Amino acid sequence: MLIIGESINGTIPKVGQAILEKNEAFLRQLARTQVECGAQMLDVNAGVAGGNEVEDLPWLIRLIQKEVPVPLMIDSSNPEALKAGLSIYQQPERPILNSISGEKGKWNRLFPVVLEKTCKVVLLCMDDQGIPKTPEERVAIASHLVQDLTQAGIPALNRRQLP
Repeated sequence: MLIIGESINGTIPKVGQAILEKNEAFLRQLARTQVECGAQMLDVNAGVAGGNEVEDLPWLIRLIQKEVPVPLMIDSSNPEALKAGLSIYQQPERPILNSISGEKGKWNRLFPVVLEKTCKVVLLCMDDQGIPKTPEERVAIASHLVQDLTQAGIPALNRRQLP
């Protein structure tokens, strides 16, 4: 089992305010608390209304990396923010990008970033029609995404290969 702390997310009002105010003490404590409670990886999302995610995400990653020695899941739908965040990522374990889906527009923007950085990814089983209603439809989307990624050289992982 992999335990991922998901509290460093700009959509959470107190966290979003801390990101806007660059409240390092609050965010460092939040990272420490999650790791002390058993998180083996932290999801980092700097998306907040009124912020600049291209600047805020690398700042937040740098801050968290200095505070805790766990790999990060970098969470954004903004390819430029992802590139900026990945450029300063320094943990020995590759980051995981959260997330990529079968939505063509998002796929076309994010897939090149995944290839460039050879990241692990979280796949969302949805496409331009939304979240499928049946498990079979979801599996079909997942299979298509995994095939595209593996053909491009990104290996599929199983649980034993996760950090």
